[in-house]
Amino acid sequence: MKQQGMTLIEVIIALALLAIAGLALMQTQHERVRNLHYLEQKQIAGWVAENQLVLLQLSALPHAGLQEVQMAHERWHWQVQSLPTTQPSVQRVEIAVWRNSIEGAPLARLYSWVAQ
Repeated sequence: MKQQGMTLIEVIIALALLAIAGLALMQTQHERVRNLHYLEQKQIAGWVAENQLVLLQLSALPHAGLQEVQMAHERWHWQVQSLPTTQPSVQRVEIAVWRNSIEGAPLARLYSWVAQ
């Protein structure tokens, strides 16, 4: 009569394949969590830029230099750059937002036009 059980080598190979599959799944989940955090940061940076654009439109005063604001329990840095247009009463503005420091590319950029 032939034995129907698995040999030790077969068990070790099956466990190795399961371990590899588990590691691949964990790596995929790690990437998802990291991407989710990045997308959350970009969303908040977009809100900061939109808020500053509304404040700029309400006050009609261009803000010079780097500014700072607190949102979602974090410090955000933003900067407005005003550029003239062909219409003297309209300015093109760019609002750039960074998280914590102004290193590298901003997380969000917002372009708009503001009447003076």
